[in-house]
Amino acid sequence: MPTDIAQELRQAEETAKKLVEDAKAKANSILEEARAKADEILKDAKAKARNHYREIVQKAQAEAEERARTLIEEGKKRISSQRNDYAAKVDKVAALVVEEVMKRYGNS
Repeated sequence: MPTDIAQELRQAEETAKKLVEDAKAKANSILEEARAKADEILKDAKAKARNHYREIVQKAQAEAEERARTLIEEGKKRISSQRNDYAAKVDKVAALVVEEVMKRYGNS
């Protein structure tokens, strides 16, 4: 009977050892799967962040270009208006200069 108990104890120890090894292997497998999934989630999050960044940059560029176009058009209108105002003044000044020259020097 004592040999049966010793044999049972050895078998119980081997079974326990096998269960521990299986549990460690299962834990390592679960850990590797979790790491792989975490890497995939991280990669996906980075891709989404890059896409979101590009969208924001493109939107900002489009808004800046539209604002620049608006400012350029406003500037062109202001320049045109000032050119017309100055053109009329130039004609008056030119006429005054011609008149003064003619008074002073005549037709000679």
